[in-house]
Amino acid sequence: MTASGLQPSGRRTHVLLGALVGLAFVFGTFDVHFFAGTGPRWEHPTPDMVAYLASTFYYWNDAWRVPLFELPAMGYPEGGSVVYNDAIPIGALASKIVASLTGLRIAHFGPWVVLCAALQGAFVARLAYLLGNRSLPATTALVAIVMSLPIALIRPEHFALQSHFLLTWALCVYVEASDGQMRPWGVTTLAALALLVNPYFFVMVMAILVAAAGIAWSRGVSRSLLLRTTLQTGLVGLAILFASGYVTWRDSARMASPGFGTFAWNPATLVLPPVGLWPWGGVARHAAGGGPYEGESYLGLGVLALLVAALWVRRYDVPGLLRRHAVLVVVVLMCAAFAASNRLSFGPWHIVDLPMTGWMQRTAGILRASGRFVWPLVYVLALFPALLLMTRLPRRAWVAALVAAAVVQTLEMWPMRRLATAYSRSAEPDVLGQDQFAAWLDGHDRVWQYPSWFCGGFGRDEAVGHRAVRLETQIQFLAARRGLPINSAYMARRAKNCDREAAEARALQMRDGTLYVFSADAVASVPRIGEYAATPACRREPWGVVCSTSRLR
Repeated sequence: MTASGLQPSGRRTHVLLGALVGLAFVFGTFDVHFFAGTGPRWEHPTPDMVAYLASTFYYWNDAWRVPLFELPAMGYPEGGSVVYNDAIPIGALASKIVASLTGLRIAHFGPWVVLCAALQGAFVARLAYLLGNRSLPATTALVAIVMSLPIALIRPEHFALQSHFLLTWALCVYVEASDGQMRPWGVTTLAALALLVNPYFFVMVMAILVAAAGIAWSRGVSRSLLLRTTLQTGLVGLAILFASGYVTWRDSARMASPGFGTFAWNPATLVLPPVGLWPWGGVARHAAGGGPYEGESYLGLGVLALLVAALWVRRYDVPGLLRRHAVLVVVVLMCAAFAASNRLSFGPWHIVDLPMTGWMQRTAGILRASGRFVWPLVYVLALFPALLLMTRLPRRAWVAALVAAAVVQTLEMWPMRRLATAYSRSAEPDVLGQDQFAAWLDGHDRVWQYPSWFCGGFGRDEAVGHRAVRLETQIQFLAARRGLPINSAYMARRAKNCDREAAEARALQMRDGTLYVFSADAVASVPRIGEYAATPACRREPWGVVCSTSRLR
């Protein structure tokens, strides 16, 4: 497919423009202090942000080791991992290298958000250029549309999940493959980077790369070139898996977690907006509780208008296009089916529960938030229909349609963008009494909490649940900032022997240098802890008891 636009220009100009538009959107969304890692949001982070920051703090303080991203001090004695805490391993590695060489400890999350926006804009522009676009206004409009998709705005604190440029990069590889081009080291670099960012992106990227290999095969790309690309990508991927700690012989259980079927995609969200965007928004959430936010897929009015127009204008071409790109269609639909999970809902209606055996549940639990796998479908629907109109509409009409859709899309998503702005300027409430707890940490070299997070923590019932999560993550945050090992860690994957921890509590002998933190339930139910709680070594707080062999001020 080829077309010329209103302003012929080179590929680099389009890519640079796309990057600048992406940057304009991200700087127009977040508070500037957010990128620098300063301000209230970083001083009083949300529980998920604590997980990312704690991983980074412990990684800075830890020695270099193999596996590269293991963290023995976070959740000792089992330990934790950067890769299983969504802390963007490649960014953590870069920040640790900088810290080792210069002494500067700079959290990588803010800069990563900026980089993701620039790269997303650049790859969207490149994709459009590969498909024939030569109009700078069209490039600007397409990037604006993509930067205004709800999937790009709905999770401002999940920094690894903002790396959507990996998907548009993969689609560029697919388009090049459909033209009979395959760059082995480009494919390997993309796969390796995706693996060092987030496992969800890695699986989605690999799915698109499989489609790229399939269409390259059909376009006559050398079989030896495809084999070389596959082998070197596989070998590099395996090396990263073992060197980084994704695969560890010590604790394979950490790879899976409950949630598959809850954090799923509801197909109705393609056309039903999120809660608060329109009066009828959020209807699709009713069938499966709070989990479907992971599968949010609303396309937006601008994208829906372009999709309808493309289906009408290119209606006679659609069957041929589907046949020509059958492998991509199958791959995207398979990702969408996994996103919907075995508990299929449509809008407020629950359709069916498909039975799953134990091993199937455990396997699916490795990627438990399956709703995210709808993202390839969202990008295919958001980008390709708009570009398919290019060869059927007059050039000025096509560009005008894109610009109009971009304006509509941007205005419609303005409330979501404002929510992200407010988020970047806000802070979590202090439920711990952090100044006092920080003073207690001074003079100690580790923290022991009972029960730890994965063994019950400070409570899971509805009445105290969210407050308890804040309480525990604030304890972890303060310990991590000081590099103090802690046995309780809020992590994405379970890695805790609760039987061993309970036995240790029953026979507890307080040690010098350790700050002990007990829940009120632990004080009431474990005699040994109750005995300690009644001594001058302990201080009672509204949320529990803190003890130490040193005098607590």
